[in-house]
Amino acid sequence: MYVQVAFRRLFYGLMLVLFDFRIQSLDILPDFIGYGLVVSALAKLSEIHLHFNKARIFAIFLLLTSFLDLFADPSTNMSSLVPSDTTVQPMIFSAIAGIFRMFMIYYLCEGIRESALPNYESLAASAKLSKNVFLVVNYLWLFLMPFSLNVSRQIFSLEMLLLIPVFIAEIMLIGLVHRAGRELERGFESTSDY
Repeated sequence: MYVQVAFRRLFYGLMLVLFDFRIQSLDILPDFIGYGLVVSALAKLSEIHLHFNKARIFAIFLLLTSFLDLFADPSTNMSSLVPSDTTVQPMIFSAIAGIFRMFMIYYLCEGIRESALPNYESLAASAKLSKNVFLVVNYLWLFLMPFSLNVSRQIFSLEMLLLIPVFIAEIMLIGLVHRAGRELERGFESTSDY
């Protein structure tokens, strides 16, 4: 039962992190709440596989940077994938947080993939696909980020088009976590019967 509870906590934490709930500029549910849920869930899941513990290390860093966002100037949102200002310092913080987020997702997906093998090959394949899509799209986003300092608004709007694949990759990831909670829980229940 703890596997499903941990994945449910992970699901809600990622939902809070990946989707900003704002009224004007006020973040209703700050990212540190989501990262707190993610860190807590990954601590439980680290009993299943070492990759979840590695993901937790990166999630702890993201928790700290998102907590610092509460006290920072709103134009320097350090944990955001999209820098709210086109100056160098917020962009560097966003890039560092983006890189740590990519490592966290890499180890999360690898933990799901390896926990699913050999009994749930379809889940393992979904974890690999979600990981690859998330990493490629976010790598492209991070690659294009510095160019936003030097390009006109028309070209910058092309960069904004990349938000659609980023959104799709995040939906795939959340769906994977939800599915993993259901399927891996069944796998651990059946192995504990012996």
